[in-house]
Amino acid sequence: MSGKPTIIMTAGDPWSITTEAWARLLFDPGAPWRGLLATDRLELVLCGSGVLIERQLKALGSALPAKGLRVIDDGIAVSGDLYPQDAASRGRHAVAGLELALEVCAGAARTGTVAVVTGPIDKKACSLAGFKHPGQTEFFEEVWSTGPNLALSGSAALMLLAGPRLRVGLATRHVALRDVSRALTRDGIARQASIFIDTLRRTFGIDHPRLAVCGLNPHAGDRGLFGDEENRIISPAIELARSQPANEGAVISGPMSADTIFYESWNGAWDGVLAMYHDQGLGPLKALHFHEAVNISAGLQHLRVSPDHGPAAGLFLSGKANLGSFAAAIELAARHLGVAP
Repeated sequence: MSGKPTIIMTAGDPWSITTEAWARLLFDPGAPWRGLLATDRLELVLCGSGVLIERQLKALGSALPAKGLRVIDDGIAVSGDLYPQDAASRGRHAVAGLELALEVCAGAARTGTVAVVTGPIDKKACSLAGFKHPGQTEFFEEVWSTGPNLALSGSAALMLLAGPRLRVGLATRHVALRDVSRALTRDGIARQASIFIDTLRRTFGIDHPRLAVCGLNPHAGDRGLFGDEENRIISPAIELARSQPANEGAVISGPMSADTIFYESWNGAWDGVLAMYHDQGLGPLKALHFHEAVNISAGLQHLRVSPDHGPAAGLFLSGKANLGSFAAAIELAARHLGVAP
């Protein structure tokens, strides 16, 4: 590797809008961030099926740039189609791209700084291909576990979605709603809150973050009337997070009712909201920032960021996809590496 800061991109699911995103944002003449390819201060690497990427670019009237980008092919044989017709084959390409990204990242990190921008995957297709992780966050977490407050048990990464005005972290991720209560622990919530505080400081430049922690039940339990998780788990977790030396200078409040806290955060009262489960947090965020937010795997050895949506296969090569979330992901990765897009 060159020793330059490096953005490693993955092609994600071959039946997706990812190739169109890279073309319209980076490759095409007049693309808003084509200049990233020419800078002497940054290296870009794309991991996936080189054959499928080139075919899709040709169908879009685009092509890989002559310089500034290195493509690492996944080596999987392909048919004559623009994408594999069966889900398991698509999943194999997506998983191979992720595995290549880890390899490239390990090499690049020896001599410089890296960030990974992942294309969306089809979780079912990946599972059919033998992928053992619920999502991409867990995949990178397995290898890159590091960060603040490792003495606390719980997930090593925080799934954090950030838009221009709302930043939402998840205490639990892809868990069935019936299992959420059992998945919540004092140490786990405290650790996620601590990672959130650290990320608000390091990635977003907020020296004294204000974090609101949601309750689980309606009205945050209403003093035990609608459940006891707030008193039994969440309040002790907040106290534990407050006691961590790394969180000194931060404000951590809650548990708060989820039916009002996102409105307050939207209006500037909070720098981040820690939700207890997936849809509690992502419903409000995507309603407000669907085309602007990014998904960050926070608290790990390197930054991993992606669009906040899935493959959007229904818009494949249509030229109609909204690429705002992809654009925000590229921008965040570049700024994280100290290179303005």
